[in-house]
Amino acid sequence: MTHDPTDGAAKSLLQMKFDGGRFERNAFPASALAEVSRLSRLFVALAEDLWRADHPDRVRVPKGFGKRFELFLSDVAPGSAIPVLGSAALIEGPVGHLDIDGTPRSDRELAAAAASAVSDAFISIVRNGALPDGFPEKAKREVSHLFSSLDPSEYPVFWGHDGEEYDYTFPIRSTFVDSLAPGSRMGTGQVAGRLSGVDADGRIGHLRMADGSVVSARYLPDLFEDFREALAMPGHDTHVVLSGSYLVKDNRISELVSVDEISAVQLPSGGAGNRLLELMTDDLDGECDTVTPELAEVACEVLAEDNVPEGPAIFPVEDGGVQLVWRGSGVRTTVTITDVDSISARRFNRFDRSATRYWEWTDLGSLKAEIGGVFGA
Repeated sequence: MTHDPTDGAAKSLLQMKFDGGRFERNAFPASALAEVSRLSRLFVALAEDLWRADHPDRVRVPKGFGKRFELFLSDVAPGSAIPVLGSAALIEGPVGHLDIDGTPRSDRELAAAAASAVSDAFISIVRNGALPDGFPEKAKREVSHLFSSLDPSEYPVFWGHDGEEYDYTFPIRSTFVDSLAPGSRMGTGQVAGRLSGVDADGRIGHLRMADGSVVSARYLPDLFEDFREALAMPGHDTHVVLSGSYLVKDNRISELVSVDEISAVQLPSGGAGNRLLELMTDDLDGECDTVTPELAEVACEVLAEDNVPEGPAIFPVEDGGVQLVWRGSGVRTTVTITDVDSISARRFNRFDRSATRYWEWTDLGSLKAEIGGVFGA
């Protein structure tokens, strides 16, 4: 959903509204006024950081800085409840404008930049589960307390520069606060599993991972049809690979905070399928590259050939590839898949090194025609 910046909220310094619960009456509950105070503290902390960036030679901000930049609530506009927020800093003072020579920004410019930084912070949390890189520590402390007085059905909505709406809902806030706890962190990458259900109203999918655990996966609105189609695909061999941001607690992925992309992949049931599923999820220790869905499916096609023995060890290789390894009677056979059109094999006999052989293929058809020779069939 997008917001028209020409409506009543354009009078407000912060481009946001409160929605759900009590705010649907187009009014502002008295208990929620505490959130205006918390917003003001965050706004002032960001303005201070911007001022210090303009004045690296100064230790302290000017006297009265906090009072000049604090927010005040002048009105509440409908739709649901839009706080019209201003600041004394919007009144131009004697300070000059920022120019090419680095003249410090005026109070009005600092206020506008701080307001954008507030919106950018929450938009980043909604999209990525984390604050923007380099977010100031003092401001970070204020963010964790914001909107804690709201009921679970109530949430603020921030508008991006393009008018897109970003809902900072209770589940998103809870996950973000959890990520600030010791032993927790945010990560970005790839997670694979079997989709076991989709909550269309909450935009949440339920993903069963290779170890049997189930995690929730919040997806963006434009991915609903992709999630629905993936859930409707027949057969137990259909799995999904999700790309986006996730919460790590106690060195385990506990939730996908924001899914940006989903793709379906067909994997066989059993050991090989589970191993490939495991390797398509980020290694939190950073020791292994994540296997891509395309190459996992190529590996499955190789393993499905009649002349290919069962039970290989399966490893990830550089840039998301897969290596299949068979060992027995002094012979080590490997099939390495680095791209859909780049597959190689090697058979090494430790008792007779002269018998070592190599194969290379640029397509699956050629591999299937010759794979029996790799195993002596």
